[in-house]
Amino acid sequence: MRATGATTDDFNISLKQPLTLSNSNNFFRVHMEQAVIPHCIRQINPSNNVLTFTFIKGNTSYSSFITLTSGNYNILTLNEELRTKLKNEIFSISTQNVVLNFTYDKTTGYDTFSIIGTDNVPTSITLNFNNNLVLGKFFGFTSNSYFGYNVSNISYDATSTQNVNVNQINSLYVRSSSLVQRESYENIIEKDVYSDILAQVPITVLPGSFIFFTNSSPTIDIKNTIIDTINIYLSDNNSYSLSLNGLDWSCLLIFEEWGTHKQNILLNQVGELPAPESSILSNEK
Repeated sequence: MRATGATTDDFNISLKQPLTLSNSNNFFRVHMEQAVIPHCIRQINPSNNVLTFTFIKGNTSYSSFITLTSGNYNILTLNEELRTKLKNEIFSISTQNVVLNFTYDKTTGYDTFSIIGTDNVPTSITLNFNNNLVLGKFFGFTSNSYFGYNVSNISYDATSTQNVNVNQINSLYVRSSSLVQRESYENIIEKDVYSDILAQVPITVLPGSFIFFTNSSPTIDIKNTIIDTINIYLSDNNSYSLSLNGLDWSCLLIFEEWGTHKQNILLNQVGELPAPESSILSNEK
């Protein structure tokens, strides 16, 4: 059963009958056989939607942040969301009504940010994409974006260094913090860290439909000798979190007990037990 207060994308299952190794020299293997997940994943979400910035007018500097509204965008609507939020926040902190122009060139695939000056007061904006590289890549920036105009109202623009990409979430990952894997590493979000991934689920359908996953995940060796509670959480390929916005999903996990024919604790010769125990766990939400 799911723990009280848990969400559909991060929860614990308590087994009424714990899985216990029949021999201390054996070990468990786990495999995700199938899953059905609603595709309600938002490209812009609480893991990537906050952007800090600095606004300088003459000799006065202001620093603040904006929060983009969670949702799915194309580059035109995302540019407008950023422009509107930035313009409103600058007015809030400085009472300056700036004229921003954010444009996308469909021929090159690049974005350009600029301010239109009319007051002959040097003005600049720095968008701190270094602090949120995932969001920066939506607009094609891999470092801070700096743009403004000088005392002669001549603008200097910021143009992205690579193509915009508003569809960065292309896979989700079913993970478990309670099933401890044996010598398994990943380089998805961080470099060379211990992995807790049970399965990678490619997103190949449009939002509003269902993602069907069947029998293509690897079998994973785990260290647990007793399995009584299983944590399951979802992430995407950019962060360790993912929200299904309260919608339910289901998956099927298969556990097997494996071991050696020799009576020792070193698992250097692994073979299938004559009659391995199999247990099936279905998370129906």
